[in-house]
Amino acid sequence: MNLNIEKNFFILFCCLQIAILLIPMQLNSQPINKGQMLSISDSLRKFADVNIRNNMDNGQGMIYAYFLNQDSLIKEFGPLDSFNIKISDYDSVLFVYKNIIRSEALGMEDIVEIPKMVLENEKFKYFPSFVKKPDAIDNTTIPFSHEEFIDLLAGDMGLSGLLYTIKIEDDADPRKISVTPLESENYIDISEMDSSTFEVQVRLKSFDELKRNTGIESKGWNRDVPPFPIGVILKDNSGTNHEKEISLMFQKFKKGKGN
Repeated sequence: MNLNIEKNFFILFCCLQIAILLIPMQLNSQPINKGQMLSISDSLRKFADVNIRNNMDNGQGMIYAYFLNQDSLIKEFGPLDSFNIKISDYDSVLFVYKNIIRSEALGMEDIVEIPKMVLENEKFKYFPSFVKKPDAIDNTTIPFSHEEFIDLLAGDMGLSGLLYTIKIEDDADPRKISVTPLESENYIDISEMDSSTFEVQVRLKSFDELKRNTGIESKGWNRDVPPFPIGVILKDNSGTNHEKEISLMFQKFKKGKGN
């Protein structure tokens, strides 16, 4: 009787040992799909912010940046972490990913490396749309008759003083493109539109502000008014040197004179 018990115990013990030995083999036969490890919000581009999520509850890792063959650790992350990294002027980025459970079972580090190239940050694109187009001859002066000027100031449906809009597109982040007056801060206001795309409006200041800033009283605006600037500067503030000037002049003619 005791012999049978000892025999059965020995068989059970052997089966258990075999099962333990097979676990690392089974784990090792099921490598992690690299595409499932991390969720990255966008392509890695120079001077861009990128949102990243670790999708694995059993993985942790480190992120290295490479520039001119020199590497530097820029981030460590744990299981199911969500985080943001700033891509600087790197050549490439390396994600070093460690599976915690597999490493413990195998008795050695189970690591996956995911290299990513960093793309160039292309120059932003801009698309101006004018309420009244610039003069066809010099392409920088926007002429207004007295009647058009009055209508412009009156406006309707919230469009009072609207001169033009600019839609901006950028492969990294269009909201890092600033739009500021080009020697025109006394004559225009710039506001961002509530839109899914980045778009700004450039408006003429109120009549009272124009009178104050130009020194021209009300009656003087019935005559020709010396041209004044209404242009803007577009600048990428993410770290590039991308910049564009839109040089424009406002020309108002006297009352009764056409354009």
